[in-house]
Amino acid sequence: MKKMTTILAVLGATVFSNTLIAQEEKSIPYKKIFAYGLDANVQPALNILDSISYSQLNDEDSIFKYEFEQRFKYENDRGKYQVDNEKIDQLYSMFRSYWRQSMLNPEETFDGQLAGQVVPFLLRNFPEMQGKRPSRDSIGFILSSFITSEGLHTRSKVDRVGRLPDLPIWQNEQDTLITVNLPEESFEVEVVFMQDFISYGWSSYATLNNRRSGGWAEQNKLFCAIKLYDLNSEDFRVSFLAHEARHLVDMKLFPKLKSPDLEYRAKLTELILAKETLFDTVESFINDANANSENSHPLANYYVIHHLSKKLFSEDFCSDLSKWKKIKVKKINQAADDLLKENTAKLTSLGPDVEKLINTK
Repeated sequence: MKKMTTILAVLGATVFSNTLIAQEEKSIPYKKIFAYGLDANVQPALNILDSISYSQLNDEDSIFKYEFEQRFKYENDRGKYQVDNEKIDQLYSMFRSYWRQSMLNPEETFDGQLAGQVVPFLLRNFPEMQGKRPSRDSIGFILSSFITSEGLHTRSKVDRVGRLPDLPIWQNEQDTLITVNLPEESFEVEVVFMQDFISYGWSSYATLNNRRSGGWAEQNKLFCAIKLYDLNSEDFRVSFLAHEARHLVDMKLFPKLKSPDLEYRAKLTELILAKETLFDTVESFINDANANSENSHPLANYYVIHHLSKKLFSEDFCSDLSKWKKIKVKKINQAADDLLKENTAKLTSLGPDVEKLINTK
């Protein structure tokens, strides 16, 4: 098997003679690896990589295995991170350490250790903290104010995304107005295009930057990581604009609705509107679905596919993409629309204080 010497040097791998018996080449099951990462549970991903020898991998896969192991296999993260702002570098390091511990030991909680580092850090470095005793609710706002005081941007409150507190940090942003089209209405929305990220957050950390949030809805605005989208694409119009705009609408209609239900409705909106990206979106939902996840996206993915599978195939969960591709796009669009309307009717009947619906037993 041909190996580039530069890759071998990076990996510190042994150069095997061509006279040795060649091993069967394997490829890394990235879909499984990233699904575990998005569930903030990387030990099973490490186990998969441990079962594959470097000698069985091509150069690209060898680099991924090496970098993933450098981040998660050893006692400490051996990766290199460059942040010019010393204070932000320290803060980011605290969160990376916390994410790493939490992802390797998902049955444990390390929130106390993180707070034990962050609070003293803020007391030393942020004058507004002097004389204050931050609560669990206020610390996220204080962290956001600190990052802003350093000339950078983050969410209005550093808060949990799924199971873990997240820390997206970017350097530049630009606002614009864009018309978004939902199945039932069209309206203008303010979109903040974020650029020059220092941190994309924990999903990026868990997947070596292969999976990361493309944006979110907050304070009647949409925040978009512009580098991740072609603004002329259906992916942007549907998977970002329509998805996040659904959140804006739903947060007004059902202000207490929990994240899994919000994501469920936004993902159905994608499937109502998607045409050329429909089957890629379905495949993504199938691959990243997890009925037992504590994180909203994998859980919502499961219920979207589960409910559509019952409608379209009379199955509990159809993971065979070839079956989906035998169905006309319009039929899947309509099935998703029916599900969203049914869900809206049920939520409305429960009143504006409803908190959850899809995973109630």
